[in-house]
Amino acid sequence: PRLMSNLITVALPRAHNALAEALIKRAGRFPIAAGLELTFRCNLACIHCYVNLPAADRDARTRELTTDQWHRVIDQCTDAGVLYLTLTGGEPLLRPDFCEIYEYAHAKGMLVTVYTNATLVTDRHLELWRRRPPLALEITQYGFSRETYDTVTDAGPQYDRFQRGLERVRAAGVAVTIKAIAMRASVHELPAIRDFARGEGLDFRYDAVLSPRIDGGRKPLAQRLSSAEVAAIETLDDERVEAFADYCSDNVGEQPSDDRKYQCGAGLNTISCFPYGKMHVCQLSRRPGWDVLEGGLADGFYRAF
Repeated sequence: PRLMSNLITVALPRAHNALAEALIKRAGRFPIAAGLELTFRCNLACIHCYVNLPAADRDARTRELTTDQWHRVIDQCTDAGVLYLTLTGGEPLLRPDFCEIYEYAHAKGMLVTVYTNATLVTDRHLELWRRRPPLALEITQYGFSRETYDTVTDAGPQYDRFQRGLERVRAAGVAVTIKAIAMRASVHELPAIRDFARGEGLDFRYDAVLSPRIDGGRKPLAQRLSSAEVAAIETLDDERVEAFADYCSDNVGEQPSDDRKYQCGAGLNTISCFPYGKMHVCQLSRRPGWDVLEGGLADGFYRAF
């Protein structure tokens, strides 16, 4: 199939997209990419987030897979042929064993991307990433100004911690992608974030997709922009316009070749594993779920899904 996995196209720097697309086209239904949500907890409390449980949530922490269990999941990913692995959360650096999990995956030969808010970066993380560089460290910038950043993250003064973390990973020579969310509270600063990233030679991308919380809460929806507002933003960015034109030339007018529920990469080339051991077709489609440790990744992907 020609449909590219959404996970792969957003998770990889542009230089790697052609490789990812070629692999997907040749592989057919095959789990090339996996996202491991190591925790749903976060040290921030972003007003738009669908998943951020408090960092000190004892029940959530107790339910999360152990280091050894995550190693078993990674083993299954390797055996299944996963090449691109994304470690995310919540905030994955909250886990004391993040470095062990990351190094285990990297040593398996997978191309590892990390999603982080950069506020918890330590010397230990920097030493690890120098020694075993990630494919990319994707850092979300929630506002260009201090006021907007701290309003969106809703966890007290965090702007300086973000800036310090960003400066430290850049100084360490780690490949960084700056990400932003197009939402009501920060959309006025989106061009400034974009111009900063591009001016510094960093990869940049943004997203306007906001979803309800996984617990059913609808708070994030208050930050949604209308489709017309999103389109207006898109037309101001020549690179986005060009990329969307390329996408349309490849896909618009095509009729689905079958009646699959998903016409993206969900369950076709990508999988997502949650902190408590359930595997799903993507982060926002949580039924059906599959116990990856009990039932096995391959059986879940090829049979259950």
